[in-house]
Amino acid sequence: MNKIWFGVLTVVFVIAGIATAQGSIQYQVTAISNGLVPVVPTAINIGGLVVGYSSTNPIQAVRYADGTWNNVGTLGGSWSTANGINASGQIAGSSDVGGDTSHAFLYSGEVMQDLGTLGGTCSWANAINSGGQVVGQSYRSGGTDGYAFLYYGGVMQDLGSLGGTSPFYWGVSRANAINDAGQAAGDSATRDGKGRAFLYDGEVMHDLGSLGGGYSSGNDINAAGHVTGGSTVAAGGPWHAFLYSDSSMHDLGTLLDGGSIAFAMNDSDQVVGWSWSSDGLQYNGFLYSDGTMHDLNDLIDPLSGWHIVEPRAINDNGWIAATATDADGMWRVVLLTPTPEPSTLALVGIGLLTALTYRCRRRKV
Repeated sequence: MNKIWFGVLTVVFVIAGIATAQGSIQYQVTAISNGLVPVVPTAINIGGLVVGYSSTNPIQAVRYADGTWNNVGTLGGSWSTANGINASGQIAGSSDVGGDTSHAFLYSGEVMQDLGTLGGTCSWANAINSGGQVVGQSYRSGGTDGYAFLYYGGVMQDLGSLGGTSPFYWGVSRANAINDAGQAAGDSATRDGKGRAFLYDGEVMHDLGSLGGGYSSGNDINAAGHVTGGSTVAAGGPWHAFLYSDSSMHDLGTLLDGGSIAFAMNDSDQVVGWSWSSDGLQYNGFLYSDGTMHDLNDLIDPLSGWHIVEPRAINDNGWIAATATDADGMWRVVLLTPTPEPSTLALVGIGLLTALTYRCRRRKV
């Protein structure tokens, strides 16, 4: 029995040693674009498929799979963007349809479907959940002010606003993310002329408030209904990334003295975004995890030459799609993967325990 427990403890210490050697969190950086055609990543699904758009003229919606970027196509016009992807690979985005008009689309089974509008001329899709529900923004009939929508089953539903009617540069309201329960997060004008993050619970749009400065923006939502984004911390003051949970908006802080904003999160409340210097000359990507904002550049090989600038998406495996500069200063899209991944550590532990058990049984025989 003592030998068995000694073996078990050995396994525990081996696994702990591996984790310690790797540091609290470490990431392997893999370039997934060659830098010759600039690409902006916007979303990543659980399988590691990445979507975004190429910064060409005109821009094109693209998807990264099996080591290759491929154009998704358009609705007949010249440009398109891919903004969201779900677990089954369905893509939500926007496309030119001609005549300075754009429509939201759902791309599924290699077919791009025009989702129409709320009666106006333009619409844009920003995210999609596993059930195929799409959220975004659309003009209403006769107007040119965007309002948040939720599309499902052939119907585009107007989500309204937080009472405001005066538009900001981005419109009156817009839905930026949706979880599998149909809860959505976004931004909306308020009655008092502020722009604030909202949580739509399937029936009502709720004002999430701010970190003290009056303005906020909701960029992503996870399965628990937690929302992340950015908020001003004082009137006319800087923006800080936030995590909204337990009915409260929590300030995630900054890395640099200019401010921070969060772009995406996963179901483990890991949040990614960027922080900038007050002079606007430096931008560092961050990962917020377990109550701490980490500079992603401290979590990669310091000799690799990479500088992680803008992490745009994270999946439930902890994989991060980001833009970065390489040792030559060239902009690239990179995929950051935890090393070793939690599943790898688990397999190591199971393998060692299995070997130990087998050895003990053989000795008994």
